[in-house]
Formats: sequence, C-alpha cells, structure tokens
Amino acid sequence: MPLGVVCVRDSSETPTAQRGVVTYSPTPRASGVTPNEVKSEKLKVNTEIASYLAMTRSLRQRGARKFVNSDNVNIFVMSTKTTREMILQIEKQKSCMVVKINSEKLDSLIAPELKAELVNINTEGAKNIIIDMSDARYCDSSGLSAILVGNRLCKNSGGMLVLTGLKESVKKLILISQLDSILNTALTLEEGISLIGAAKTSN
Repeated sequence: MPLGVVCVRDSSETPTAQRGVVTYSPTPRASGVTPNEVKSEKLKVNTEIASYLAMTRSLRQRGARKFVNSDNVNIFVMSTKTTREMILQIEKQKSCMVVKINSEKLDSLIAPELKAELVNINTEGAKNIIIDMSDARYCDSSGLSAILVGNRLCKNSGGMLVLTGLKESVKKLILISQLDSILNTALTLEEGISLIGAAKTSN
C-alpha cells in the first residue's frame, strides 16, 4: 500500500470541499538492472520521499490535523478558517489594509482564500489595500484572478490596490499577462503605503 497525503479543506463557508492528493509509490525494481539504473531508481525514490515529507510538513505547519484511515493512508484535515488565518496575515495601517501572503505559492489552494478575504475587507469599508507578496515566489492564473478581483473592488470604491515585494517570476507573469499597466506595484511595503498616500492627497 503506497503512502499518501490527502488534504481536505472544508467548512460552512465553502459548500464544496477542495481536495488534493499526493502519493508516494516506489517503482518495483526489475531483475538484471544495471548499477546506473539502480542509482537512478534510488535517486527517484529519495526525491519522491523528500516531496512527501515536505508536503506533510507544510500541512502540519498550516494547522492540519492528521488521521490514518483503514487503508493506512495518512489524511490531513484543515478548515478554511485555519488556512486563512495561517496563510493570510491582515494588518490595518493608517491609510490602508495590508494583506500579507505567508506562503511561497499563490495558487489554486490559496487564491480562493485571498479572494474571499479581499471581498470581506472591501465590504467592511476598506478602499485601499496592499497585498504584500514578498514571501511568494510563484503565482498562477488563479492567483492573478484573485488579485484582479481585489483591484476591481478597490477601484469601484474609489481607492486602489497595490502589490508589493514582487519576485522576478511573479513580475514576469504580470508582464506576460499584460497586466503591468493595470496593476499598481511597489518595491516595498513602505513604498506601497506612500503610493496610496500620494494618491489620496491628489484626489
């Protein structure tokens, strides 16, 4: 029975559970293989084990609870609320709200939480929002979609959204997507706050 990880994220806020599965199953070694093939197989298995351990460590750091089912498969259960509290850090500044993403990836697992948080913040009256992405080394289309939702909400409220601390890979994605003329960016959080302050003064 191969080892496996199942991350189930569900709560009353999300009627449909989002599931992701990662399994580790070493390839059986055939008879008569060469030493190089054995070495390659060992490297592959070690890589798979490292990936499995990294995934379980990440889930535990996010507050997931571990269970083992009847098939001896490790199951990690994490509530949406826990995910949001662990990954998204919200801080109120004088002129804006700051949402810091405490993750190296802004992907399909985190993007729905970011989108929901941006909607909540805007509904509560925040017109200016900074998304601090200094920890994010990767962003996919779902992450960009969440950012664009926040950008539209801020504009419709007469404010602005600013992205700060962008890594080169994220900058490249924004350029390729031709969003560099739509999204406001700043190198640091301090510069982002100053950008919003200047915009408020000019208005």
